[in-house]
Amino acid sequence: MSWWQVNADTLAGSRFVTSPLAEAVACLKTLQCGSAAHVGERQWLEAHLPGYRDHLAGDPVTASLVGAALGHRWNATFLTPTPLAEDDPTFAQELEHIRSTPPAIARADLAESLNGSLPAMLYRDDLAQRAADLLEWVWTKTVQPYWPRRKRIIEADIVARTARLGLSGWEKDSACAGAVRHVPVCRELAAILKAETIRRDLRPDDAIFVLDDGRPLTAQVYRKAWRQARAAVLQAHEIASPLGRHVSALRDARIAAWLKNGDQTAAHTLAVAKCAGMSAPRLAERFAHCLRMPTRDEIPWDRLEAALALPDPPIEPIPTARRR
Repeated sequence: MSWWQVNADTLAGSRFVTSPLAEAVACLKTLQCGSAAHVGERQWLEAHLPGYRDHLAGDPVTASLVGAALGHRWNATFLTPTPLAEDDPTFAQELEHIRSTPPAIARADLAESLNGSLPAMLYRDDLAQRAADLLEWVWTKTVQPYWPRRKRIIEADIVARTARLGLSGWEKDSACAGAVRHVPVCRELAAILKAETIRRDLRPDDAIFVLDDGRPLTAQVYRKAWRQARAAVLQAHEIASPLGRHVSALRDARIAAWLKNGDQTAAHTLAVAKCAGMSAPRLAERFAHCLRMPTRDEIPWDRLEAALALPDPPIEPIPTARRR
């Protein structure tokens, strides 16, 4: 859970902006993961993914850098600076903020993204420069040719969001207000959570896992608690391995078990997606290895044949030309 506390002055000074750099970073992430979210993006990816991979193949340091910056649950902060205050900043103006990042800050941000220490290859002072050079390549080769159209789409989206903001303010979207996601837990955990809720007199919107003074957990405290939990239950050789290195491994293991042990019907997959808090297409993409292929007897051959059947030939024969 994240807790964002925004004061009235910040809200009053907030506005929507377009950012060429933000679009380049988003495209870099798509190229890095190699997976498209929709048909239009798939066509763009097919056109540019080979060139991106060829570009990184000749530069193992930058390849390791982008993997460290984007390959985990938190992007390296220096790659995503706050957009400039100018009404229409150029890509070069925004990129300069990344290029001028001090080496120590770049290394610290990458270590935080990795949730650990940096690979030996990345203990160097030119990381920000390399990141800026890669983003410049991504912008020039894969974003700039489409930027006028992309910018028009973003500006149209800003108009729509501004209109909704004018109607309902900065509160939660009315469609999401009060929404509840049911997450299955064992009886023992449910009893512990219920007792803790009663003991601390928590309200529905209160967070359960907080510091002693009520403030939300910081990333540093969270990682320390997780390291202590791993040390308490794992053997020495397991602690040094990737086993349970991130808490998301527990969630992924549980989702995989749900999928493998269920009947894998559409209803079952949708139920698992709901419990996991993700869409069914995203679940199928992320956990494709857990979904079995249907057997030959389970394939509805009669329906496939009916759908693919050729039309009946016409009753009257079609005249053909004859040679005389």
